[in-house]
Amino acid sequence: MYILFPVVYENFFFRSGSWFHHLKFYEVSYIWFSAISCMWAFVVGAVVSFLTGPQDPKKLNPKLISPGFLGLFSFWPRPVRDFLKGLEIGRDYVRENSDENYQSSEIRIRISILIILKD
Repeated sequence: MYILFPVVYENFFFRSGSWFHHLKFYEVSYIWFSAISCMWAFVVGAVVSFLTGPQDPKKLNPKLISPGFLGLFSFWPRPVRDFLKGLEIGRDYVRENSDENYQSSEIRIRISILIILKD
């Protein structure tokens, strides 16, 4: 006897009643794509942050924080604003040689772009 359709397995991963076997994950509506990706980004970020440990904001490079960071929270209650100001972001930051090399290479790149645009 000739079998036209392959045997269909019924379990959590595969769709039953179809000749095309695929994961049920691919049946998710497009409306859920952004919600699922945001959830995964949060979960992976939380796990990595938990494994690597917290970073001391006083030792953080202040160039990594937007200048408008405190202004963004200016309408929040005073205890929150005081807490954010108390973090003293970048107070104990020690500049490394790699930052100086980055700045000098950035300046060289800008000069070369100006020379190219001038010609």
